[in-house]
Amino acid sequence: MIKQISAENFKGLSFKQDLGRFNLILGPMGSGKSARSQGLILAINGYIPGGAKKNAEILDSYGTGDSMSVCFVANDTLMQRGFVRSEEGAVSQKYGVNGAKKSEQIFSKSMGEIGNPKVVDVSMFTSSSNQKMIDAVFSLFPPAGDISSLQDRIDTLKEEINTITAKARAKASAAAQLVTSRANITLPPGTAADAAGKITETTSQLKEAREQLQKALVEEATEKGKQEAAKKVNETPPIQERTLPTTFPHASASDIPCPSAVPGPIIETTITERKMFSGSQVRKSIENILNALVSAGCESCAAKLVAKSELMKYREVN
Repeated sequence: MIKQISAENFKGLSFKQDLGRFNLILGPMGSGKSARSQGLILAINGYIPGGAKKNAEILDSYGTGDSMSVCFVANDTLMQRGFVRSEEGAVSQKYGVNGAKKSEQIFSKSMGEIGNPKVVDVSMFTSSSNQKMIDAVFSLFPPAGDISSLQDRIDTLKEEINTITAKARAKASAAAQLVTSRANITLPPGTAADAAGKITETTSQLKEAREQLQKALVEEATEKGKQEAAKKVNETPPIQERTLPTTFPHASASDIPCPSAVPGPIIETTITERKMFSGSQVRKSIENILNALVSAGCESCAAKLVAKSELMKYREVN
């Protein structure tokens, strides 16, 4: 409970007034009736509703000279608030608790410890706007003892709600555009299953085409190898055949040498010698082809396999 109100140089007056539970202040005009109630309001709130709120303006409006102070006692604690003008002309607000200078934070904490006292000017309340009436009511019953941040919290929540609403509208607009765009898309006939089947069929055809291409390449290499071997055979110079005369003039049968001693081969051996000579030449050519394939890096290509196969045939002839 507030037990006392005092002031110095407030509205041209200095006073100290004890208070009880109920108080009725009477006096002629200029005696300080309104000064006592306004001084108490200024001491508690730090400003007078409807009046100035900046320190310099408060001192100029209600003070006398370069300093002014208002005080009250509640729960045996003296709370002091003063306004002082410096030599440079700046006005600052000073705080005190039980006669000792304190910071604004300590002063606010002490106000909470004595129950955050409130002062309501009924005449000013009834003449205020609806919003100011609401603010005044909320200031009397702050949740969790918070007397300063409730309106700020309300304003912050309003901004958050507005932001969320704007985002929701933007997302709804984007969703509507997506639905419209999707409606304008023309899909090809058939279902997803048909498309998957078509993909599988195309993949199978591609695999078959690759296998056929590989087979054709092998056949082409084989044919090319055969043509190269045949070309080497055709380029082999023919063997000149020589035959022995059937009779040897001026010679007896005993004088006829054996076939091995005859300078040239007889007809019967000519065929064999032709084959042996031709096979050697062809084998040599095929070996040259194999060496060329190995040098070119064809370790396992079809042409090399064909050349080896042909080489084995001529080895059998030999």
